Amino acid sequence: MRITAITIDNQGNKWFTTKAGVSKFDGTTWTTYTTANSGLAWNYVSAIAIDGQGNKWFGTPNGVATFGTTWTTYTSTNSGLAIGSVASIAIDGQGNKWFGVYGGGVSMLN
Repeated sequence: MRITAITIDNQGNKWFTTKAGVSKFDGTTWTTYTTANSGLAWNYVSAIAIDGQGNKWFGTPNGVATFGTTWTTYTSTNSGLAIGSVASIAIDGQGNKWFGVYGGGVSMLN
């Protein structure tokens, strides 16, 4: 399985994005999230970032999904996200989320 991105949250959980979803390892147990059991916008997840509140942001070819206690999906049809595949995510010091999009430039969510 190709891992596309890795990050570690404040609880020490390791998050791995792949072409088949997202997997979390808590030191003992693996949990995998896909479109079948979560709010992921697509199973191919290319980017991940964690904001100051601990929400995870996942970039996919079909938009962005965020997960805290619930899932929310942002696409070009339900938000101002640029059309295209989300390739990268960054969160600045003010909490703004920046999404680099293949063929669509950059989008920012505040």
